Amino acid sequence: MSPHPDPVKPDPLFVACPDRHGTGSEKWDRYAGRDVLPVWVADMDFSAPDEVLAAIHHRVDHGVFGYTHEPPGFAEALAAHLDRRHGWQVDPDRIVGTPGVVTGLALTARLLAGPDAEILTFTPVYPPFLSLPGLADRRCVRVPLVQHAGAWTIDFDALEAAASPRSKLLWFCHPHNPTGTVFRRADLLKLADFAARHGITVVSDEIWSDLLLDEDHGSERHEPFASLDHPAARAAVTLVAASKTWNLAGLGCAAAILPAAEMRRRWRIAGGGLVPMINPLGYAASIAAWTHGDPWRRRLVEVLRHHRGLVQESVAATPGLSCVPAEATYLAWIDCRGTGCDDPQAACEAAGLGPSDGREFGAPGFIRINTGCPTPRLEEALRRLRRAFGVVACVCAAMLGLLPAARATEKNVLFIAVDDLKPALGCYGDPHAKTPAIDRLAARGTVFERAYCMQAVCAPSRNAVLTGLRPETLGIYDLGTNFRRRVPTVKTLPEWFKDHGCASHGIGKIFHVGHGNHEDPASWSVPHVQERSIEYALPESRAAITREEALFTNAPGDARNLDKGAAFERADVPDDTYADGRIATTAIERLRGFKKTGERFFLAAGFLKPHLPFCAPARFWDLHDPDALPLATTRMPPRAAPPFAPQFGNELRNYAGIPERGDLPESLERSLVHGYYAAASFMDAQVGRLLDELDALGLADDTIIVLWGDHGWHLGDHGMWCKHTNYEQATRAPLIVVAPGRPGGQRSAAIVEFVDIYPTLCDLAGIPRPAHLQGESLVPLLEEPASPTRRPAYQVYPRKDKNLGPLLGHAVRTDRWRYVEWRQSGGGVAARELYDMREDPLETVNVAGDADREDVVAEHAALLAARLAVPPPAGLDLRDLVRP
Repeated sequence: MSPHPDPVKPDPLFVACPDRHGTGSEKWDRYAGRDVLPVWVADMDFSAPDEVLAAIHHRVDHGVFGYTHEPPGFAEALAAHLDRRHGWQVDPDRIVGTPGVVTGLALTARLLAGPDAEILTFTPVYPPFLSLPGLADRRCVRVPLVQHAGAWTIDFDALEAAASPRSKLLWFCHPHNPTGTVFRRADLLKLADFAARHGITVVSDEIWSDLLLDEDHGSERHEPFASLDHPAARAAVTLVAASKTWNLAGLGCAAAILPAAEMRRRWRIAGGGLVPMINPLGYAASIAAWTHGDPWRRRLVEVLRHHRGLVQESVAATPGLSCVPAEATYLAWIDCRGTGCDDPQAACEAAGLGPSDGREFGAPGFIRINTGCPTPRLEEALRRLRRAFGVVACVCAAMLGLLPAARATEKNVLFIAVDDLKPALGCYGDPHAKTPAIDRLAARGTVFERAYCMQAVCAPSRNAVLTGLRPETLGIYDLGTNFRRRVPTVKTLPEWFKDHGCASHGIGKIFHVGHGNHEDPASWSVPHVQERSIEYALPESRAAITREEALFTNAPGDARNLDKGAAFERADVPDDTYADGRIATTAIERLRGFKKTGERFFLAAGFLKPHLPFCAPARFWDLHDPDALPLATTRMPPRAAPPFAPQFGNELRNYAGIPERGDLPESLERSLVHGYYAAASFMDAQVGRLLDELDALGLADDTIIVLWGDHGWHLGDHGMWCKHTNYEQATRAPLIVVAPGRPGGQRSAAIVEFVDIYPTLCDLAGIPRPAHLQGESLVPLLEEPASPTRRPAYQVYPRKDKNLGPLLGHAVRTDRWRYVEWRQSGGGVAARELYDMREDPLETVNVAGDADREDVVAEHAALLAARLAVPPPAGLDLRDLVRP
């Protein structure tokens, strides 16, 4: 079996689940009030099948819930199910209801083993197997399973050595919890021979028998122990239930299959006065599940197979962890002993993950994870698993000499943010770009070719990067609302590094300042150095404050009453005349200071160009021939797109000389394109100054560098300018990561999101991640950049429509497709867009309404539903934005 997850379309039945908080859920209440994701007790977070719910509703509608015994059809439904699924023909008269498998085990201890008898069981094992014998004054004898040829198997020599004349029962978990082993016929026959030889009765717990993960893909079927043609099998007790497969554990209904009438009579007597009657809803649900639940079960198994692959991939990527792939169940049994961690349960809980502790199963050093939840929730659990052991494992490995010491050493960070930078760079294949410094940076590290912002406008994009939270969690989609109004106590990326020993300095545009928004003092060790986002060098452009200057400096009064400023400027001036030159100079001074003091640092340099206005020294304009620069070939909005999806350059039209509406003259378009490329070259030269100084000071080997543009830019395509859409040109932006000790010159075509930057830097710098992060570390892609895309990227953009009111466009970018749902405030979908990025990379035609694309739309709608169903991180202090 491949360790990699099989491709799987999101199944609408399993993309979301009800919120279980406040429902008396044992699973979720264990960590109530803590940011710990529960993946311990073995129930799933999925709703039961519709057929089961209908049967429960029908029974409730009867209205009477008096004393209840097994209703007609219960035994017959189970017998038919066992015959259909496992080829085992069972007389319904042999079936006796019991409130649960654990109750059945307890009854066998009292019924089939006298005081001081021994009960054999294989470990590790479900904890009641270990605790129940003592409660019944019987002795538990543990026989460890062994790993052989990549599987957990029975050690028959150890089993023989453990047997004695007092051994009366063998409690057998088949398929096995927690290892997920499906025992084969040869081992079952050997076990039957052993039981017959020693006069031992086998009690086979087969509650997981309907969740074999490979049965429908050519693997062997589950073979019930009691179905063997063997005397010991014919004397065996079998315990089954619908509870694990169809998620009905809370209804308390199981069945024992007993071989003889006398045993059934004694069973009922032994339970008299001790065992409660079965809930009538449990009977109704079990009958419905066994009779009508197989289509739902098959769909569940496909999801669980995919989840098994995700677990194996994540474990393989974390040094010190190992896991034998489960053949059945929705459980992952993970060996943490290689990490050197003495208490893996505590390490997981500290990282925000609540698994089952292996000590409870008789196996210290292991944990068990429940994968029966929506895929995004499992992915978050696996991120927290890697968080728990990734840094610990690397540090331990370095101590043992298994990794270079530099890998475990905490690093500096040079964090370079660039305003409005689309991938118009040489290293991204743009033949017209003159960006030698960023191209040189790319040669040192990894270029992420398909990186996407969370929203194509400055403040929300930067909020996502700097808080690690998606715009949907923050609920902030505008420029003016400060993120602290929503999450006053969240630890920002520079603040987190400050808290972990770094001097955190910010220069230029890091957070969005302006339009009523302000800087975040808590993020910095020293006051942030603010530069003017909008400024001019030529006297004629500086005669009076312009409306954009006023907006970006939070000047009092109504900026709409002010004059418009120039959209571009070519001035024969030194670099430091403009803000980007001064930002580079100040950052260089800080680097020299860090070199002198020896401090670890997080230095954020936020360059302003190529944001409008396109102002740059003349020498950068002279690098480009305006007649050779390309103008957009796609001039119209996408065909069949909703009218509110595009935008028509309102930001640009706030500048002088730009028509208030309609198309731009070609000469003006060419000047704007020339200005964009000139401004990008100017910014690139300032990045080059920083890199040169980092090398000259000898700091490069100990400094992580990340460069990102906060979003893309429409440069006339579709008749659009600036950003402010959910389309590719607005949402795709550069992301380059340089990590000491890792190869340079790499390229990754995997789809990644800017919310991934925060956890990536934590991992690379050797510091723990805060529990609230919603992104995924990109470190595995730095190790294997050719790894395929395994997840989509999501973006949002708000609109207002005169007929539909406020809308929020949710975009999903997968390997081939861009899908957008425009949702109204009540949640209804007002419009959909779908673009084939392979056949139509310029997004010229919306094919969401095409009949032959219904499956693609449904698949992406399910992806979006799963994303939106993920709750905000537990423990996050989210405030009402209406009340600051």
